[in-house]
Amino acid sequence: MTYASTSELAAVTGSQHDMVTLQSILDEADRQVKIKILGADLTPPASSDILKVACLCYAKVALLDRLRMDGGNVAEPKYQWGHDDINMAIQHQELKAATAIDTYINTAASNRHRLYLRKVNA
Repeated sequence: MTYASTSELAAVTGSQHDMVTLQSILDEADRQVKIKILGADLTPPASSDILKVACLCYAKVALLDRLRMDGGNVAEPKYQWGHDDINMAIQHQELKAATAIDTYINTAASNRHRLYLRKVNA
């Protein structure tokens, strides 16, 4: 199970790809998120709104990369993108994903290292 659903990805991107393709993209995005969480020596949670943001960002990167590799453009002619525009959009989404993952890691790590003191009468 991924952090985001195909319907969420279709809604935020307007993608016309079939659900099987979108699920494959989300699965790969989910793996990228989990690799980063495991790299921080944390166990990936089953669900997280913060990691959903990262997953959707990585999925957008995959869609943009596919657009770049296919040589296609966004459906409407007024949105004809050049390769530089797509590269900037990819960098922006990767930065958003990294920021979301860092936020999750910092929050989870600070919660993991709490100390509890107990007063003992002498």
